Amino acid sequence: MTRHGRPAAVIMSVQDLASLEETLEILSAPGALEEIRSAEREINRGQYVSAAELRAKYLDSE
Repeated sequence: MTRHGRPAAVIMSVQDLASLEETLEILSAPGALEEIRSAEREINRGQYVSAAELRAKYLDSE
C-alpha cells in the first residue's frame, strides 16, 4: 500500500507473517547465520549424508 505515492504498509497473510517472525527469531540467535552459511558451504562441497543413507544406517539395520 502506498500513501502519497510512497510505500506505507504491507499486507500479508497470517501464515506469511508467522513464517517471517519464525525466521527472524532463528536468525537473531548468536551465530545462527554463520552456522547456516557454513552448512551451505559443506553441502556445496558434497559433505553431507543423504536421507537414504540415514535410513539405511538407522532404520534398515534394526
